[in-house]
Amino acid sequence: MTVMPGRSRSSVTVIRGRSRSAVTVSVGTGDHPVTVFDGTRDQPVTRSPRLRRVGSLRFMAESSTQSLTMAAPPAAIMGVIADFPAYPEWAAAVKTVEVLDAGRGGRAKRVRFSIDAGLIKDTYELDYTWAADGLSVSWDLVSGQIQKAQHGSYLLRPAGDATEVTYTLSVELTIPLIGVLRRKAERTIMDTALKELRKRVEARA
Repeated sequence: MTVMPGRSRSSVTVIRGRSRSAVTVSVGTGDHPVTVFDGTRDQPVTRSPRLRRVGSLRFMAESSTQSLTMAAPPAAIMGVIADFPAYPEWAAAVKTVEVLDAGRGGRAKRVRFSIDAGLIKDTYELDYTWAADGLSVSWDLVSGQIQKAQHGSYLLRPAGDATEVTYTLSVELTIPLIGVLRRKAERTIMDTALKELRKRVEARA
């Protein structure tokens, strides 16, 4: 995944102690001021167990989650998820897919993706782990151009004649990005992916 800064500039200024920190993050074509506080009298930056430090700011590796109900059984949905070579046919941002390790039983172990979603561009590899019951799959980043880490999963819950699909995603970039902006990007990715997946699944049902 790549966040393309275009012609704008990014600057981060932090003054610790009792003063307030002014943070300006530039994404796309405009500057978006975001203020965080990190001092004894200021509101602390939200923290979670998974933290990393970039310069004088701490950035979180939290996960974002979204769910969508699809009119198909879990096996049909997982079949579409596992059919990586077909992704460019229905996932607009996915330009090319290469299965590097076919794994077993039609469930690939390692896959390389090239995506182009406007401001987001990247070529990266993911390792997949498939649950024996066929109701979940998770993945982790092996390598990427601008990603330092990615962990995601699909969890399928049968609901009568339909299935609730829950998508969880956490992405860590090589460039500093304030948590609220990163989570907004994750939500956009998940919303688009779930809707495109549902359209593909229900068209084949």
